Formats: sequence, structure tokens, C-alpha cells
Amino acid sequence: MEDPKGSELSRHGRLTRFLLILLGLCGLTLMIVTISVLTSTDDNCDDSPLREWLIALAVILGVASIPTILTEIFCGHSLENKLFRNCYHTILAIETILYFLWMAVGTYLIMDDDSCNDKFEDGYDLAFFLFGVSYIGASVIVLVLAIGLLSKPELYKAGYNPIP
Repeated sequence: MEDPKGSELSRHGRLTRFLLILLGLCGLTLMIVTISVLTSTDDNCDDSPLREWLIALAVILGVASIPTILTEIFCGHSLENKLFRNCYHTILAIETILYFLWMAVGTYLIMDDDSCNDKFEDGYDLAFFLFGVSYIGASVIVLVLAIGLLSKPELYKAGYNPIP
């Protein structure tokens, strides 16, 4: 007889893996879009800090997305190892914090520098789109975590293992 709680935890683990792969693919897509905007604008406003910010963002998205996708697809079974899982989750947390800090830096840069609005319009449009997606995404994550903590606090206690 299958344990219903174990089944729920297994579903939770599969859903988490799916969402991490989906987020990784979204990150890769945004990286490709950012690179295409940077290459298609033909060095418009080369001295704009926004251009440098977008270059660094493309690097951050690539560095964060590729290992996440590869780990979830090929090393999902290794997540049963507590040391590997803790290291992996720590790296994910650092990548996420770095991404949102970089979004805050970009928000400051775009509000502080409007000298290239007309020449680098695609870059500004992309930056505003990324800010919107990031801040809405962060709000949804906080909301989902809050709902999860309120509805099933036993899943978030110390020592919880989503892998049965």
C-alpha cells in the first residue's frame, strides 16, 4: 500500500524539478533575447551603463540557467545525497539573490541615465520588460511561499526532504 504522504512529497519533488527546468529555459530565452538586442543595435550608445548592465545580465542568466537545467535533467537522482542537495540549493539561492540584486542595480541605472533613450530604445524596452517580469515573478514567489507556509507548515519544517 502506497503512503499518501510519500506520494504527495514525490509529486512535490517532480513539480519542483519541472519548475526549475522551466525557469532555466526561460532564463536561457531571456539571455538569447538580450544578446540579440545587443548585437542588433550595432553599438548604439556604447557609453551607456545600460548596455554594460545588459551584457552582465546575459552572463548571469547563462551562468545560472545552464547548470540548473543540466543538474535537474541529468543529476536529479543525486539530489538524494544530502550534501549534494544542500550545495545545489545554496548555489540556487546565491544565483537568485545575485539576479535580483542585479535587477535593483539596473533599475537604478535606467532611472538615473536617460541620455540614450532615443538611440538605444530596444535596450530600454528590454530592460523595462525584464524589470516587470522580475518584480512580478518575485511577488508571485513570495505569495506562493506565504500561501504554502500557511496551508502546509509541516512541509517547511527543518529536516524536510522533498525526495522520498
